[in-house]
Amino acid sequence: MAVKKSKGRMVAGVMSAVIALLAISVLLPVVSTMLGSADDVEKDLAVNSMLNGHLSGAGKKDYYKIVADSGTKLTVKTDGPDSASVDFDLYIQKDAKPTTSSYLARGYTSSADETVSVSNPSGTYYVMVYDYKGSGDYTINAILETGNNGGNGGGSGGSNNGNVVELTSGIAKTGSLDASNTKAYYKITPGTCTGLRIELSGPASADFDLFVKKNQMPSRSSYDYRSNGRGSQEKIVISNPSGTYYILVERYSGSGQYSIVAYVSVNAQRALPAVEKYLRERTAAYSDLYWNNYNPDYADYSSAGGDCANFGTQAQISGGLSIWKGTDGKGYGVIGCSPQGTITYVENYHEHLIKQENVKFSYIVMDSDGRWNGTIPDYMTVGDVILIGYADGDHWVHTLTIVEGSGAGAKVNAHTNNRYHYPWDYYQMYFTRYNFYHIEAQGTTTPKYVKITSSTVNVRAGPSTAYPKIGTVYSGQIYIALETVTFNGATWYKIWYDEKPGWISTAYASVITNANYCMVSGKYANVYAQPDIYSTRVDTALKGQIFGVKDVVYIGTELWAQIYFRGGEYWVQWT
Repeated sequence: MAVKKSKGRMVAGVMSAVIALLAISVLLPVVSTMLGSADDVEKDLAVNSMLNGHLSGAGKKDYYKIVADSGTKLTVKTDGPDSASVDFDLYIQKDAKPTTSSYLARGYTSSADETVSVSNPSGTYYVMVYDYKGSGDYTINAILETGNNGGNGGGSGGSNNGNVVELTSGIAKTGSLDASNTKAYYKITPGTCTGLRIELSGPASADFDLFVKKNQMPSRSSYDYRSNGRGSQEKIVISNPSGTYYILVERYSGSGQYSIVAYVSVNAQRALPAVEKYLRERTAAYSDLYWNNYNPDYADYSSAGGDCANFGTQAQISGGLSIWKGTDGKGYGVIGCSPQGTITYVENYHEHLIKQENVKFSYIVMDSDGRWNGTIPDYMTVGDVILIGYADGDHWVHTLTIVEGSGAGAKVNAHTNNRYHYPWDYYQMYFTRYNFYHIEAQGTTTPKYVKITSSTVNVRAGPSTAYPKIGTVYSGQIYIALETVTFNGATWYKIWYDEKPGWISTAYASVITNANYCMVSGKYANVYAQPDIYSTRVDTALKGQIFGVKDVVYIGTELWAQIYFRGGEYWVQWT
């Protein structure tokens, strides 16, 4: 709104005063008993309340009295007609009625909506609403803010003269209400964002209600948003908010403590980027994470012949390879062998890599004189596989995953005699054959958002009901489909389920475009039960994994994303 006040206005004011005096002198015998009984009489305006008024023409004015004994800021606002022909002004003075020339603060823009503020108020304040031009109805409210970090009450006997507590996104405040303390007030200015969510949680035996109004104090009868169901669990969601929102928590019945929290959301729809089908760094990250701390999601075969192939294929699955194909493209070596869809025998792992993956295969052996006929190829690098055995006998006995370096500098991890970043040739003292499998470039894919449409949907280790179930997803959740496969006449989506991918039937999910995603940019990202690093850590997501997002909110000054993960809704820090 443009700021006015020109010399022309002052002249007009003088002329209006002259005309008014002439009119009074002519009508004095008639109206003398009315002087001092209309415009000059102030109305009491309680803090955090609103009154209605009306001004009928230029020069008219209404007075209000406010008592503010504490607080950090007293703000008075008027909301008048939205018309260029109406202009009301606002003046405030301490301990005396203000005038257009004597005031503590004033609001005098070229509209009927004005605001004045007083810092650290204490005492009695008088407010004048002045009609510069036009006429119409208006509302006026007084808002008293406090620096109190806790909850607050609304005075005694149900009065609403409590202070206004500032909310910070994601930081809960607590308070209590009872028969003599029936209201509490809050406010939040969300700034640039996509949504504002306000949640109230109170005692089960009470009924507390929630009211919100933009730029003004709400009441039970005047609000922009309300949530007043039975009980004390209330929530209000505001899309694309702007300005300041004032919040009233009001007791309807019962008593007890409550907590209130507001979340400022910056969640926005984004198109999914192209992603690597096989990400070597992710394979290495998984192997580093679980080399000595076995993943509880998988069976452990350490005491049943060895866990090396099981662990190696876990890392490959996490990297993005299609282990589900098994040795024959139909799941042999997977179906019925592992409850989580891994390959558990080293020889079957060799058959899978040779027949079902695009790999460059070579091997070296030790001769009878103890000399090796070659060395590791220079192209062997992070994410590639080494299977070792005997030149004369079983060629495939143990599984190694390259997690660092390449060629002669490659280092490996393994299970069964757990090893972390050991030189690739460490085992030459025990074995006489090295088999090298370089996984060729897999290219990229552009994933899709898919929304679960059935109440519960099984997630499987491969694209068929013959594969073991590894989890469940639920209606309304959004996951990222990395690829679509038709197998045995049915079509399936491959999704990131948790730290590993899984498969869901396309019959129970639909492709959508209006969603957001979260991609892990570092080596690891902890997944938490709540947006708090001290809450329960649910799992660890790995570099390049991508998940559907339910919301992105500020918790204080930190951003957190609520993601769909393992059938639940969990949190990761957003950077």
